[in-house]
Amino acid sequence: MKRKSMLFTVTTTLLFLSILILIVSYLGRYNELESMASTSMAGSRMSYIEDDITGKVYSDILSLNVESITEEAYATVIFNHSNLTSDIDHGQLMKDYESFIEGSYSTINNAEITLTNFTNSIFIMPYGSTITVEGGVIYVFTENASSISEVNISVSTGESSNISEGRPSNSGSVDLSVDIDYSGGSFSETASLDPAAANDPFYVNFESGSRVEVRFGSHGGREGTLVLNVSHAAADLSRVSVGYEPSSEKVKVVGGNISISFPVENMTKTSEILISEG
Repeated sequence: MKRKSMLFTVTTTLLFLSILILIVSYLGRYNELESMASTSMAGSRMSYIEDDITGKVYSDILSLNVESITEEAYATVIFNHSNLTSDIDHGQLMKDYESFIEGSYSTINNAEITLTNFTNSIFIMPYGSTITVEGGVIYVFTENASSISEVNISVSTGESSNISEGRPSNSGSVDLSVDIDYSGGSFSETASLDPAAANDPFYVNFESGSRVEVRFGSHGGREGTLVLNVSHAAADLSRVSVGYEPSSEKVKVVGGNISISFPVENMTKTSEILISEG
């Protein structure tokens, strides 16, 4: 009888221990799955916030759109800009948006969000080209000016009564084509220019006192600079195409950087703002 009682006690104890081990294991696995689910949800929310902030920010604020990047005989980046006018302070608009995101938007989303190098410029890599929008002017500065092969520009404006126009003399090997359409007609000229020279501009002057001008070459002490200037008027850059020598690296257009932190979940994500890639 004692042996049976002892056997029953041992069996019951082992069964209880097995159940206890199972419960502990289940709780551990449950906590692990709960943590994974929480991390997954936080990651999804982080991705949503990043896309919400950066998705079309350069298009919406700067009116600057990258149409395409092709890598064939040349690596060609095509972009456009709508309503280029000196009445808009693009730099201030970007600062205001940055302040909103790092302030009110971060608070609402219980996050710490930082935008760095977030300006009225975007960058074409690996060529080191910087596209900057400043009021009625767009600058395209390229660190390695010799990498530029050709530039094609199409501009349209509601101005009329062209009173004078001009083009630069040929000075180099970078082919430029400039088309300016206006309500009273059109201007279409080409030239082969030296990116290191202070070349004269392509231009059209209108009776209203407005002017559309395109320069390429040395500008402000920097070689290989393309300047598109609209004075006392509004214009659309319907197409700007910049062709570069082929590169072994992937061609992409990027903006600044964004960092998103969730203090509660102890998660941080920092990434480059990718606008387009080939």
